[in-house]
Amino acid sequence: MTTEMILSPTQIDFSKMPDDVRNYLDKHYPDDRDTLFDALSQRIAPKIRRGEPLDWIEGRVLRAAWETGPINIIDARVNLGKMIDSTGFLTPYERIQSCNLPSGEKGALLYRGCRIDEIAGLAPLGASWTRSKEIAEEFAHVNRGALVSARIPDNARVAWLDTVEKEVLWLNARLDDVITIQEIARSAGRPVVRTYKEVCHG
Repeated sequence: MTTEMILSPTQIDFSKMPDDVRNYLDKHYPDDRDTLFDALSQRIAPKIRRGEPLDWIEGRVLRAAWETGPINIIDARVNLGKMIDSTGFLTPYERIQSCNLPSGEKGALLYRGCRIDEIAGLAPLGASWTRSKEIAEEFAHVNRGALVSARIPDNARVAWLDTVEKEVLWLNARLDDVITIQEIARSAGRPVVRTYKEVCHG
């Protein structure tokens, strides 16, 4: 599709959009990509809410929007499961790797940089986790919160994303799954690391 054929974000023909959605949008809409993502996602959101199947390219648009942030028009916490199940959101390789993530007593160790309200039980734990402690620490500092660790239990619903952040989407994570909480406040120059039981139950 040439630049001249693009009239407005809402008139983009999904069937003619190339596989690499983000690069396409960067090329044609370098100054207004977030607005374009919102417009495209608004076309898809009603289908997600109604549980209707998405086309492959619609799933790729949602995936690209998830990774770049502007996906607020969809209640991601409620609809993330439907998004993951949609064609195109995960690649075939990611689906295989997601199924291979170990769970239970020897489950994969995941990390998340949480906000304080998540730790206090005032908000549900977010779905974005990572296998990289260093990356989670960065998010903990950004959120002015804490670094938590947890192992994937047997009943977890997870999806591994092939991203720089080594992201794992964990849809039903609970505070009871948390093993340790590393507070951002430091004592004598060292991180304060406590278990979930120590922090939440005294």
